[in-house]
Amino acid sequence: MKQDGHDTLRLFALASNGKSHSFGALAKSDRHLIDQSHDILSKQGFTGDELKDLILSPTELEEVPLATAEEARGAVASVDVLDPSSYPPVPKPANKDSFPPQKSPEILVSTHDIAVFLYFWGDKGESQGAYVPAVAEGLATNPPFPVPSKIAYKRYWMNTGSYQLIGPQHFSKAITTTQGMSKTKSTTLSAELGIEAKVLSAKLSATTGTSITITDETSVTETYSFDVQDGTTVVYTLWHLIEEFTLVDNANNPIEWSGRWGLGVAIFPAKFKDNVFANNSKRYVSDLVKFT
Repeated sequence: MKQDGHDTLRLFALASNGKSHSFGALAKSDRHLIDQSHDILSKQGFTGDELKDLILSPTELEEVPLATAEEARGAVASVDVLDPSSYPPVPKPANKDSFPPQKSPEILVSTHDIAVFLYFWGDKGESQGAYVPAVAEGLATNPPFPVPSKIAYKRYWMNTGSYQLIGPQHFSKAITTTQGMSKTKSTTLSAELGIEAKVLSAKLSATTGTSITITDETSVTETYSFDVQDGTTVVYTLWHLIEEFTLVDNANNPIEWSGRWGLGVAIFPAKFKDNVFANNSKRYVSDLVKFT
């Protein structure tokens, strides 16, 4: 269990076939229930086979509020509960002596038109510039800025670590991942969309039609535990969902532009600073692949 200042935790159990159970809110004084988890789960209808490759994962209550079954399984989910039209498949190892790749295939969730801003500067130099609409009546860019501009929203899984485990053994490992978007990236994306950083989540949610939450980067450590049975080799991988936002042109290519911006004799150097922005989500898939 993660030792921190929180008074309550919610413990999730996940069998390899996707069956899950939430123990609800546990006070720190209730942590002895973890040692009794198999007995508790047996009473909840878990079979002996389902208990063999059980994963127990703590998730702070403030991070994963109890809501739908899919949301509740967000920290340690079975890929079977995820909509295949919205989430890419999780890669599998070819055999017991191989590991899956570092990244899954990407899936394009949506593409929408969006107005963007470019960065220009004057006599004081590039460090003293400002953001202005890339396309506006009465203003010109040379070369022409690509229109219409769009935002492409993609998802993919990143491999946070794969492990070959030969039974019998008990596996327990604290795994640290990064959630959120870097301050530099979120500040640039907000500026290129012409908004304040504090409304970036709302802007992306409204544009993509999907609930998006952008937070500052933070490190999160969770401990994942399960048993590997005798005569079994398990290749275990913890997958982390990455949300990627790319500002693209009409041909869906990332916008790359630099040149001059202005009107008449008032022409200034300008550029489009960045085009790809990754957000490390709070969703994970804990995947065990068994070989006998």
